[in-house]
Amino acid sequence: MEVRIQGEGEVVIRLIDRWGHALGERKIRLSGSKTIQGKTELPLWLETREGQIPIVPVMVRAEKNQKIQFDGEDTKTFTKKRCQDIGCSSTFIDDALRGCVAPVQGERLITAKSGPI
Repeated sequence: MEVRIQGEGEVVIRLIDRWGHALGERKIRLSGSKTIQGKTELPLWLETREGQIPIVPVMVRAEKNQKIQFDGEDTKTFTKKRCQDIGCSSTFIDDALRGCVAPVQGERLITAKSGPI
């Protein structure tokens, strides 16, 4: 999944499983002019000790002046669709759309892979 960022500042994205557990976190900082842009790739599934797990990216923090997109869509739109696709509860979806998800606990993340689930 492609993440596009426009504007300087720090962005924090957590990678969450369908039960609301944070399995990874990505912090991205852009500095320079107000028109700076950047992009990166994030996986939509992770390999853990328990096997392959589909995940959803959740925007936790961004600067007010920044515009962020997941695969060309608004972050909330993408997150909601992805949550529904992997079977998240409606309560968790509401929390995810507000960026209210717990940080990564312990040593959960083993490897990240990209590609279809």
